[in-house]
Amino acid sequence: MKDFSFNMPSEIVIGEGKINEIAEYVLEKGKNCFLVVDPYFCANGFADEIIMLLAKSGISTTLFSDVKPNPDCREVDEGARVCKEAKCDVILAVGGGSAIDSGKAIGVVARNGGSSWDYVYKTDRAAREIVETIPLLAIPTTAGTGTEATQFAVLSNPNLHEKGTIINNIIFPDYAIIDPQVMKSMPSNLTALTGIDALAHCIEAFLANIGTPYSKMIAAEGIKTIIKALPEAYANGNNMSARKSMAWGSCLGGIAIGHAGVGLPHALGQPVGGIVNAPHGGSVAACLPVVIEFSFMSSFDLFAGLSEYFDPSVSSLSLYARAEKSSELVRRFFKYLDCEVKFSDYGMQEKDIDKATEVVFGGYLGDLNNHPRIANVDDVKALYKKCL
Repeated sequence: MKDFSFNMPSEIVIGEGKINEIAEYVLEKGKNCFLVVDPYFCANGFADEIIMLLAKSGISTTLFSDVKPNPDCREVDEGARVCKEAKCDVILAVGGGSAIDSGKAIGVVARNGGSSWDYVYKTDRAAREIVETIPLLAIPTTAGTGTEATQFAVLSNPNLHEKGTIINNIIFPDYAIIDPQVMKSMPSNLTALTGIDALAHCIEAFLANIGTPYSKMIAAEGIKTIIKALPEAYANGNNMSARKSMAWGSCLGGIAIGHAGVGLPHALGQPVGGIVNAPHGGSVAACLPVVIEFSFMSSFDLFAGLSEYFDPSVSSLSLYARAEKSSELVRRFFKYLDCEVKFSDYGMQEKDIDKATEVVFGGYLGDLNNHPRIANVDDVKALYKKCL
């Protein structure tokens, strides 16, 4: 066994009805709250409910709902300006990955200045130093990104048509409050796509070159949990047992990538999100089976193990046959969830491949090198073409 370390600085609270206890957690960090929410929750009244819950405990709230899928760094910067002017001392981010990542980045900019894009990791320049941030509480309303348990915040830069990631342990949420009740309103297609994102996190961490016994254990448990729970949550959104299991599986995926990172599927998918604004779950779903097919010969043991999580009956096959079957089993799972998508479904064209490849090698080299089979420039272009 190789040497390794692990750290989980966020306190994670899971349970039905936990949303009603948020004021006591907020009060541990401050009394002037900056509430970052998906605008959907303003329309359906959920944001007002949260504000009233906080007000009952004497907490004042500044609301910010200018949050879109693939968070725009310019809107994050505006949020930081409002947060700083309001002298907020705690951030509560409620929503999917976009809202929580926005909350992370807003806290950084409000305390350290500059633009959120300055703090994004790039291979061709150093990210701006983060000295401190505003305490953050995260309440995920989807079971997908696992960002409530990571040190990552993914942003988009529309001016550059790129996506990038802030990576720093200081942006781990102080608390992650996971209540499956707030997830039951997700429509089936969103349940499926966010669930596939969570599954991809677990698979990529399971395969990761820098993975440790700890991260692989967490990733494996996440894979098994999601494979069992996602079809149930997809078929019946009111199944609270399945919703709770999916929330846990998503969180496990976040913990796993927080320790092991992601790999080639995210390296390919993230640039597409920046170029054509593809939803994150969809951009990963479009390439994950193809990447597995490209990669399985690099580690028969790993990919054979992956196949057995999807279908234990394959254990009677040879090691090679089990590994080879992994991409087929992932495709079968996606088909059941009606998530057989391609990059072209989101508007990507063959003419975009060179730009996407440039972004891969400019911002996601670490993800490329963390995958069992290291892809070169020609490999990346061929994979993009196959995923169109």
